[in-house]
Parts: sequence; structure tokens; C-alpha cells
Amino acid sequence: MLLLLRDQMMPMCIIMGPDGTLGDSGLSSPVNASGNPAGLSNLSSCFIKCEEDEVELVLAMKTYILPEGGYPEEDMAWAVTHGEGSDDDALHIGYKSTDDEDITLYFRYYDDIVGYVIVTKETDTEDKDYLKIYAFFDDEYDDWTFEKSYLYVGTAGGFPAYILGQDSNGDNVTNYEGFPFFEDESSSTRAFEIYYDEITE
Repeated sequence: MLLLLRDQMMPMCIIMGPDGTLGDSGLSSPVNASGNPAGLSNLSSCFIKCEEDEVELVLAMKTYILPEGGYPEEDMAWAVTHGEGSDDDALHIGYKSTDDEDITLYFRYYDDIVGYVIVTKETDTEDKDYLKIYAFFDDEYDDWTFEKSYLYVGTAGGFPAYILGQDSNGDNVTNYEGFPFFEDESSSTRAFEIYYDEITE
């Protein structure tokens, strides 16, 4: 909170509470020429918005993919992000920070790279911030298309809510179909635009 103080000796000065405040106690005026704190009168106050600590966000994706000319019933495959939790997940789904510059999509359970995910922070024409999440294929898969794509974006603490339990091998079973963001248009790339107020976990 800022206080604008006026008196005859000092036309205006500004005092800021060191840790911010919603009250009017613990504040004092500067010492004036008399050697004492100036008397207070004609007080005005205004509030400024403090910058909030930015919460780290993570993402995880499972997407179905199809080769050119392939039949969904026979040739449909899938890819996932590997990251935190992959080693304990039945499908090797894992999450990575949205600030990570190395977010990769892998073919099924394996280490074969299918594509990549890029995250950028954008602002629209109304000054609303959002994340643009863009997935594309590696050159070896450039004739494939994205089909149904399931995406988690939220905090690391929110991700365990999508773990249903464990399978007979003791691996986690992730409810990827419950992820909050979904696209199913057949496309050579996959893009999501996610506004921060849509991220609830």
C-alpha cells in the first residue's frame, strides 16, 4: 500500500509499508525540519497490484497417431511424453515442466522419438496471457497425423489425481482420457491455446 502524505512543510511524500499492508497501523511520516515526524493530514491511499510468485506448470500428453493411408482399426498407434513418473507408469506417461526446452513425444513404450512439443507464453489482443502448446512430428514420421490428443497442463501436485491405481505389474494406470484438454482433429501438427484461467489444478 502507498500513502500520499501532504502537510505545509512537505507538499507530498510517499511511504510504502515494507511488507505491504491492508491497515493503517505501523506507518510513520518522515522527520521534518523540527527533528520530529511530520504531522499527518489529508491522507490518501492507493493499492497497487503485487506481482504474484509464478507457479511452475507441467504438461503430459498422450496422443493417437496414424500413418498416411493407414486404417484406424489396424494402423493406429500412440505416443506419449516421457518425464517425471514415466518409469512407474504402465504407458510410460510422464510430465515435464512447461519451461523445459526438451519435451519429446515417444512411440508407445519405447525410446523411439516421434515428435516434439514446444511451449510459448503468448498474450492476446485483450492483454490476456495464455500458453501456446505446439506438437509436431520428427522427420521420420512426417507422413503421420495426430488424431485424438489428451493433454494435462497444471501443477505437478495436481497430476496424481489422474492416477487411477496400479495394474497387476504394480505400474500406475493414468486416466489420460480425463486430462483437462483434448483435441481430435486429424492434423499433421497439434496446437493448443490454453489461457491461465483455464488451468485449475
